[in-house]
Amino acid sequence: MKKPHLLMVGGWRLLLEKAIAVGFDVSFIGDTTAGEWRDGWLERTCVDVRHVAVEQVSTCVVQAREIHARRPLTAAVSFSEFGLESAAVISDALGIQGSTVDIVSSTRYKDVMRGRLDAFPDLALRWQRVKSPEELRSFWERHGPELILKPVSGVGSEGVFEIKNEQDLVELTGEPEWQGDVPYLTEEFVPGDVLYSVETLTVGGEHRTVATTLCKLVGDPCTVVNYVMTPPPAPYDGHVPAVSDTAHRLLDALELEWGVAHTEVKTRVDGRPVVIESQNRVGGQSISRMVEWSTGVLQIDAALGALVGKKPEFTDLPPAHKVAVAFSLLAPAGRVTAVADPKVLDGIGGVVGHEISVTIGAELPGRTDNSGRDALVWLTAPSHEAAFETMRQICESYWVEYEEGYVWHPTF
Repeated sequence: MKKPHLLMVGGWRLLLEKAIAVGFDVSFIGDTTAGEWRDGWLERTCVDVRHVAVEQVSTCVVQAREIHARRPLTAAVSFSEFGLESAAVISDALGIQGSTVDIVSSTRYKDVMRGRLDAFPDLALRWQRVKSPEELRSFWERHGPELILKPVSGVGSEGVFEIKNEQDLVELTGEPEWQGDVPYLTEEFVPGDVLYSVETLTVGGEHRTVATTLCKLVGDPCTVVNYVMTPPPAPYDGHVPAVSDTAHRLLDALELEWGVAHTEVKTRVDGRPVVIESQNRVGGQSISRMVEWSTGVLQIDAALGALVGKKPEFTDLPPAHKVAVAFSLLAPAGRVTAVADPKVLDGIGGVVGHEISVTIGAELPGRTDNSGRDALVWLTAPSHEAAFETMRQICESYWVEYEEGYVWHPTF
């Protein structure tokens, strides 16, 4: 008997390995030129391989139809941001398992999500699509002074503006980026430098929280992630039940039936959770790996297993046995004249991996959003106190020197 046939739209090697381990034969459409594929593993492992830009939906559908004609597909999935829409349209077009177009539309496009949540007062925020200074001022006069202006389909907090007062509003009238044909929306701003993310798995419409993370935010607007920690330390752990429940009610409102989700939530001063946004994918900065290190729960494996009838083996909000952290080393802008050898991080107990791209001669841009990163370190620890101590050791050990002679060390 042939195994069920899964189409993976974009992604990385570990995803395909997980799908094969669950019991699928796998075909792949996406970027086949990435470094991890150059050893021929992709072609040796997959039933079919097609080089496609995953955001080109119609092209992906054409290629998927050809694969499906050669050997029928059971499901089409994507765990990467830009492949979600293509995978959902393929599932719909071929009548196979996967995310629905409705769910992807409701989570990928922020104005669609806000529109749907207008029917749920406890989940709604005041918002409006805007394309001119006049429309923005009209909304500000009714709902200001603190607002957020952001693209309806943006990623990584790119193109986000915070309006704190009328002076900020006036300055934004000179910003051409958001005016005109590019869809932007404005909504009321929920202040604070702490953002929670709720990582979930849904099977048959039942939602289970795999983990809740705390994201410490810096910058202006306060959107750049300094570190992600799971589970949240005290006193923030006290918000976890309410934050998790809010994410579940959001997913109910969006009628999610199957798949993973990454839902971002803030809390007001009085503790009430507010949904910022949600995506039907795993969280960035390798949050799914952090969940595995912290709780032992294999979120992606469980989602794939559900497609072949395997029930999740973990409960809602499973206990954490370790603390896991993704620590962004946010080097400021400038030309680098010297930098610590990244190998210094390997000697710090608890560090389990890092991605460092800072090199001598590099002109660092500084970070105003999360669309790119120069240095990221992952670590695990038996307690929050131990995790913060490891982060302090990283701050002491890693440094960047600039042409002005300034030596920078990370902070948190």
